Amino acid sequence: MDQCPECGNRRFVSKLLVYEVTGYDEGGEQEFRRQHVRAEFEYTCSECQTTLRTLPAERRDYYDEVAVLETERRAALRDQLRQLGRRVWQRLAARTTWLALGLVTLVTGLVIAL
Repeated sequence: MDQCPECGNRRFVSKLLVYEVTGYDEGGEQEFRRQHVRAEFEYTCSECQTTLRTLPAERRDYYDEVAVLETERRAALRDQLRQLGRRVWQRLAARTTWLALGLVTLVTGLVIAL
């Protein structure tokens, strides 16, 4: 299957399923609550919102999804570091320009005074 059985659309949204387990004592009071993330995805057709439990053919599996997320995280980190470097460089260049202007003014003042 490489398309939605309902509408024929080929675009899907994947959702990681999270299960919550809650325990109760004899009196009905809650004892604990835990969340379990399972290596299982639910796929929803972007057009008609039909929910599929099985991965459509030619779509990514769980490990591919993890690899894609890791690649996107690394790219975002590189982008943030690049932007930080640019900002630092711009501030340094602005301060260096003011410092150079001040130095030229000082030298010019000394030359005129002599």
